[in-house]
Order: sequence, then C-alpha cells, then structure tokens
Amino acid sequence: MQLELKHLAPYLPYGLKAQASLELYNENQKETFDVRALSKHRVIMRDEWEFDYEDVKPILRPISDLNKGIDNKAYCSIYPLNKYWHYHNYSKSSTGYFQFGHGYESHEILIEDKTVPYEVFEKLFEWHFDVFCLIDAGLAVNINDLNK
Repeated sequence: MQLELKHLAPYLPYGLKAQASLELYNENQKETFDVRALSKHRVIMRDEWEFDYEDVKPILRPISDLNKGIDNKAYCSIYPLNKYWHYHNYSKSSTGYFQFGHGYESHEILIEDKTVPYEVFEKLFEWHFDVFCLIDAGLAVNINDLNK
C-alpha cells in the first residue's frame, strides 16, 4: 500500500496536518505542516513547499480513539453519529470494529464502506480519524504519539 491522493483528499477541507522532513540527510527530524493542496503526485504544504507522497505522513487519529472522545471530553465521540445508523453491525472480523457505550447501553459498530452512511465518513474525516488504516500501514502518524 502507498499513500495516494485518494487517501488525503477527503481530509483536506478540515485542516489536515502532516509531517515531512526538510532535511535531505536527516529523515528522523520531522516537522509538522498544514496541507494546503494536493496534486496527483505531490502534496503542497506551508509556503508552497511541495513533497512527494512517499515523503509525507498525515497526522490522524486511530479508530480506537472513538471510544475515548475528542479533546479529552467526557463523552464518547461516536455517540452523536448513532443517528445515522438504522441498525448496528456486530462483526468482530474487521480492523474497523470498535465498541462504544452510553449509560447502561453498549454498542458495537463496524466501520465498513458498504454499510456506513456517507455522513458518518464525513464526520470521521472532519475529526481526522484514520478510516483507511494508514497508521497500521506506517503511512500516517498517530496523533497520540506526537508528544511522547
């Protein structure tokens, strides 16, 4: 799997940040930039700097963070999305599987493009969740690992 335009384009309207190295010989020194624009082969960031897709790692949240909420808020961030589902999918066979609870209820949902309404994906892109499993593939940075 390689990072491509199709992986980053849905996040672009929501202020996507990415890491890239400015040092040609020091790839361990990464800097964070706002993604400004995308082309088929290049990512345009701060001050019109262009990077190849292979040199960029978007900063995303793992799907498992849906259980934690966003910005340390005391609610489960997936619960507001429940209004888009008419039923719950209870499969444990996918990497997109997670649980969420509210009060005495516990819910399980499978994030799968065949069963999830587009409105849910829009929210996941807005909140910068990794719906393409880029973190597991080593193509994105887990936002939780930035300040460690």
